[in-house]
Amino acid sequence: MQALCQRLVMSAAALVFTGGTAWAQQPGDLDTLLNGVTMVGWTGGAIPGSLAVYGTEAFPVILGGSTDDTREAVVAAARDGAGRLVVLGHDGFLASSDFWDIPGTNNLQLHHNIVAWLAPDKPEPRLGVIGGLGDLAARLGAIGYDAEETTTAALSDYDVIYAVPWPDYTAEDVQALGTFVESGGGLVLAMTGWGWAQLNPSEDLAEDFPGNHIVNPAGLAWTDVFLSRTSDIGFTATNPPSALTHAQHAFDAALAGDLPPLEATQAAVTLGIAVRSVPLDDTLLLPRVEDAIQDPDLHTVPTPEAPITLTNPIGRMAVVYEFRVIERLPPDQRTFAHPAAQFFPGEVGEDAERTTKQVWIDTARPRWQSTGLYAPPGERIIVQISHRAAGQGFHLRIGAHTDQLWHLPSWQRFPEISFSTPLDTPLIHVANPFGGLIYVDVPADTSVADFPTRIRGAVQSPRFIQGVTKVNVWNDSLRYRPAPWGEIESDKLILTLPALQLQQVSDPDQVVDVWDEVLDSQADLAQRPRARASAERFVVDEQISAGFMHAGYPIMGPLSVQGQLVDVDYLRTTDSSRDDFVDPRWGFFHEIGHNHQSSHWTFDGTGEVTVNLFTLYTFETVVGIPVSENPRGSLMFRQEQMAQYDFSDPDRFTLWKSDPFIALVFYEQLQQAFGWETYKALFFEYRETPEDELPVNDGEKRDQWLVRFSQQVGWNLGPFFEAWGIPASGAARDAVANLPCWEPDASEQFPVDVCPLPDR
Repeated sequence: MQALCQRLVMSAAALVFTGGTAWAQQPGDLDTLLNGVTMVGWTGGAIPGSLAVYGTEAFPVILGGSTDDTREAVVAAARDGAGRLVVLGHDGFLASSDFWDIPGTNNLQLHHNIVAWLAPDKPEPRLGVIGGLGDLAARLGAIGYDAEETTTAALSDYDVIYAVPWPDYTAEDVQALGTFVESGGGLVLAMTGWGWAQLNPSEDLAEDFPGNHIVNPAGLAWTDVFLSRTSDIGFTATNPPSALTHAQHAFDAALAGDLPPLEATQAAVTLGIAVRSVPLDDTLLLPRVEDAIQDPDLHTVPTPEAPITLTNPIGRMAVVYEFRVIERLPPDQRTFAHPAAQFFPGEVGEDAERTTKQVWIDTARPRWQSTGLYAPPGERIIVQISHRAAGQGFHLRIGAHTDQLWHLPSWQRFPEISFSTPLDTPLIHVANPFGGLIYVDVPADTSVADFPTRIRGAVQSPRFIQGVTKVNVWNDSLRYRPAPWGEIESDKLILTLPALQLQQVSDPDQVVDVWDEVLDSQADLAQRPRARASAERFVVDEQISAGFMHAGYPIMGPLSVQGQLVDVDYLRTTDSSRDDFVDPRWGFFHEIGHNHQSSHWTFDGTGEVTVNLFTLYTFETVVGIPVSENPRGSLMFRQEQMAQYDFSDPDRFTLWKSDPFIALVFYEQLQQAFGWETYKALFFEYRETPEDELPVNDGEKRDQWLVRFSQQVGWNLGPFFEAWGIPASGAARDAVANLPCWEPDASEQFPVDVCPLPDR
C-alpha cells in the first residue's frame, strides 16, 4: 500500500507538506459579516451548492445541510493578498429580485455586512456589477449604493465587484479578477458548482471551472454537493459556524483522533468534499494529504470485513485522493494494480494467458457490447479499431461495476472502479487499476457500419451467448476461463456474475429462456415490441449505490442473489407460501419493471407503485402465481393494507403517496375488476398518443389516468379516485360523469360507500 501511495504522490507531482497549518479568520471578521444576522432566507425550488473551505485565511460564514447530520458552507469568505472575497453557493443570492425581501430573514442585513467587510475603509464604496446578475445594479442603487454595471476591463474604478463566473470567462477575466482582489479590492462571486458540473459533463469542476481558478488561491472552491436548508425558511446563522466545516481544522481534529461519532462524521465529510474539489496542483491542503497517506498503517482498502466508515476520516480522505489522482492520469498511465482490486472485483492469475482477440461491433445495437475479455488490474490493454469508427462517439469501458459509492457512510469496496475511455483514435492503450470486463460502448443512432476491434493483453472470460455458444462447449471449457467475472447473455438480458458462480451453471440455455420470458412479459404489458434495440443488463456487486437492488443500465443487485439469478427451479417455483417480502424474485422483476415504466402514467408518489404492475404481471404470466394468490396481491393483502389507511382523513393522499403498498391496492383492485388487457390497452393508448397531447405535469397525469381508464372500461372511476383521496380536476371528473359509477366488488370489503344511492 505504501508503494502505491508513493506512486500516486509522484503521479500528482505534488509538494510534500513540511509543517502544521493554522487557520483562522482575522478578529472581527465573522462579527462584521454576521452582525444582526441569525437567519438567511432561501425559498423556492432552487438548490444551492456547497463550498470547500481550506485556506489559512478562508472561513465558513453560513452553513447548509450536506446530509442529515453534517453541514458545509453555503457562504464563505477569505482574505487574499490585500483584498477580500465572499463566495456564495448559488447566484440566486444576488440575482433573485426578491431575495432581500423574504419575511422573517436577515438577507438584506447580510448584504450590507458583506459590503462593509469587503470595503472596510470606504464609507461610500463604488460597486461594479458584471453581467449575469439581472437588475442587481439597479437594486443596489435603490438601497443607497453607488452601483453600475461594468466589465473586467474596468475593475480599477470600483471598490467592490459582483460577478457570476460563467463558463465563458477567459483566462484574462480570471487574471483580472484575481489581481483586483490581491491589490485590495472586494469581490463577491455567486454560482452553483453542481450546476456547472451538470452542464459541463466532459470537464472537471475542480480543474476547469473558471470560478475555482479565481478563488482557489484564497483556499476556497465550489463543489458538486447539493445543500439543503437548515430551517423551514432558509439557513440558520451561528457565530462561529462549526470549525469542522473548515478542511484544515477537520484534518487537525481527525489526526488528533478520538472524535465523537458525529464530529468524526463531519470531519470525514468536510475532508472528502474538499479533497475532491481542490485542484491537484493545490499547495494549501493536498500536501498534507500526500504526507498523511504515506502512513503504512492507514486503512485505505475497504472490504466487507473491514469497511471504511465515516469514523475513519483520514482513511476516507485518502481514498478520495487516490481516486482523484487515478482519474486524472491518462488512461495509458494507470498501470498499477490497486490493492483493493484483490478483494473486489478480483485478481487475475499470473499464469492466465494474456491474449489477442478480434471482435465485431454491431453498431445497430447501442450501449455496451461485451467482448468476452477481461483486463487484469493495472495491466495495459491495447485496442485497435477501424479508422472509420475512431472519433465517432464510441468508448471503451473497463469494468461492469459502475455504481459509485462516495455518498454512502460505509464503503465495502473501493467506491469507483469502472472507467470509460473515448475511442478517438484507431489505436489506444488503456489500463484500469481495478481491472474489469471489457466493453465497447456504442452510441445510439450512429451511422458507422459494423467494424472489427482487436484487443491485446486481456484474458478470456466465461461467456455464453444464446444461439451461438454450444452448451457442451460451455461445460467443457468456456465456463472455466480464467477471468474472475463473466456473462450469460441473450438479445434481451445479460447477466454479469462471478466466474465461480458461472462454473456451477450446466445448462445456461434454460437460464436464458426464463429471463427471456420475463423480459417478453414486461414488454407485453408495456405494449412495446419484444425485440429490443439492446439487451438489459443485470450486474451483481459487492456493494451498490442505493437500496437492495436498483434499476438502470445496468440493473444492480447484491452478490447474495447471484445463485438465484441462475437457479431455474427457484425462478419458476409457484410455491406462493414463501414470504414474498424477502423473495428476491420480487426485486428482480421490480427493477426490470422500472425500465418499462412511463412517466406519462406515473404521477408523484407512484414511482414505486406502478412499477409493481410489471412485477405482478411477471409473477402471473411467467412464474404462474396470479395476482389473487401473490402475497403482495391477494385479497388478504389488500384488506390488510386498507385496514392501515384512514379513508376519512382529508389529507389521506399524503399517506397514499408515502406507502407504495397501500397505493398498490388501488391498482390491484382495478386489475382484479378489469383485467390485464385493460392495462395493456391503456398503455398502448398512451404510446400512440401524440407527444403534444400527453400530460406535462402531475395534475394532468392524474386527470388523464382517470379519464382514459374510465373511458376504457366504460365506468366512472371518479368516485373511486375520490374514495382513495387521489386528486383530480373538476374538468376530468365532468368528462366521465356520464358513465355509471363503479365500485369494488363486495368481496373487497371496501370501507367506503363509493357509489351511494341518491336521496329521494
